[in-house]
Amino acid sequence: MNDHFKETTLRPMMKVSEMGPYLKNKNIKFELITEEEAEKYLRDNNNYYNITAYKYNF
Repeated sequence: MNDHFKETTLRPMMKVSEMGPYLKNKNIKFELITEEEAEKYLRDNNNYYNITAYKYNF
């Protein structure tokens, strides 16, 4: 079996309200949009499946 496809334990998904402080802690700045606008975007636009489709390609 390919190492990329080993069964791993995934972290639980964060709530949108938890993502703002988490991103700030990672030194991500909200300069183009406010933190509230970012939370609204994350609530309304789910890109999870688009992003995870590429996770084994890199």
